[in-house]
Amino acid sequence: GEQLLVACDASGSSEASSPEEGKSSKKGRAANFLRKVEPGWWRFSYIGDWVIVVCFVIFSSLINLAEPRHLDLPFPSTNPNVAYPYKQDTIPAWAAGLYSFGGAVAAVVVCVPFMRSIHDMHNAALSLLYSWGLAHTFTSVGKVFAGRYRPNYLDMLEDLSISGDSDKEWNGRMSFPSGHATIMFAGCTWMALYMAGKLKCFTNKGGEAWKSALCVGPLMAAWLGAITRTRDYHHDFSDILAGSIIGACGAFVSYFCYFRSVFDKKCHLPKVRTHCGVCIDHCPNAVPARFTKNRRRAPTGLPS
Repeated sequence: GEQLLVACDASGSSEASSPEEGKSSKKGRAANFLRKVEPGWWRFSYIGDWVIVVCFVIFSSLINLAEPRHLDLPFPSTNPNVAYPYKQDTIPAWAAGLYSFGGAVAAVVVCVPFMRSIHDMHNAALSLLYSWGLAHTFTSVGKVFAGRYRPNYLDMLEDLSISGDSDKEWNGRMSFPSGHATIMFAGCTWMALYMAGKLKCFTNKGGEAWKSALCVGPLMAAWLGAITRTRDYHHDFSDILAGSIIGACGAFVSYFCYFRSVFDKKCHLPKVRTHCGVCIDHCPNAVPARFTKNRRRAPTGLPS
């Protein structure tokens, strides 16, 4: 009888403790959900990076308020190069930003359960905003400095005079380079690089066709979106080509500042900044000892 009571007490205590153990295990999983890739990844120099990126964003927005230069236009009333019909945007500016940078943010969110890294999310946010600010600054300065007429300049003037917005005539002289193409390629190129790194498309082990096709998809979307600017007679082909190059270059510069090369065997991981400003893997002696002890195993990226 005593043995039976002891057994019942033991089973009861185990059943009573099981909810607490379940809660603790859930808390442990939640705490480890956003664990860091390497201990001690944060540096105060990141604050300077954020300040510079925000300055780029603010400057690129303010420069758009400046009036572009007046370019001499031969035969202004009959010039066929600026006599194309005025059409509404197939892809408005807000939509171009939404599907390029919104898609990049979505790619980062999808990778969160696999990476479980605050470091990766921080570098992604900083790098993506840097891509937008850098590319947009180059394009905005180019628009004001060049003052190139849009193909639909004459029809745009007539439409503005009818609507009473003739003071916005300067918008018809901001054709080069294309802002839509810049924004779309800045966001989509960054997204393609981020996905290529997480999927390890270009490592020495060899990639797979479906992975590379998935990474190229955003670039196709950006290219088709840029072409709509010529179909709407808002830009020439040289405008969208220049804008596409600027956007892609901005994405490459910003991505490789904060993430490892897509050809690296650890391409799915962000760079870890040390006090000498280089990656831990390339400068192991520069890492403080407290950061090298008991280092957790880094996540291996998305499943193959």
